Amino acid sequence: MLDNRLRHDYGITLEEYNRLIDKQNGLCAICGNPPKGGSPTNQRLHVDHDHTTGKVRGLLCKNCNTAIGFLGEDLSRIEASIRYLKSDGSQNEALPENQDSVESYWGDIKPKNL
Repeated sequence: MLDNRLRHDYGITLEEYNRLIDKQNGLCAICGNPPKGGSPTNQRLHVDHDHTTGKVRGLLCKNCNTAIGFLGEDLSRIEASIRYLKSDGSQNEALPENQDSVESYWGDIKPKNL
């Protein structure tokens, strides 16, 4: 079943998929971690491919595959995300000048996401 899906969706065989796993030592090509447990889809590495050319780039864990998918595989958005994560928040004009973080801004009243 997996062989048929790999052939149909990505143009590779199960043997080629397994060679990619061996080449990557069973680890995600982005974060370097093995796939996490849980559901069957989380227990394997996902085939990452260029949506324009169809070319297979490598294998990713579910989190990394989902992350680049949500960013639209857009390098400018990914680079902007990296710059944002490296920043200290001082460029965030939504915070009052005397607040050094979102956590200190909210004090004891924190939204569920924080």
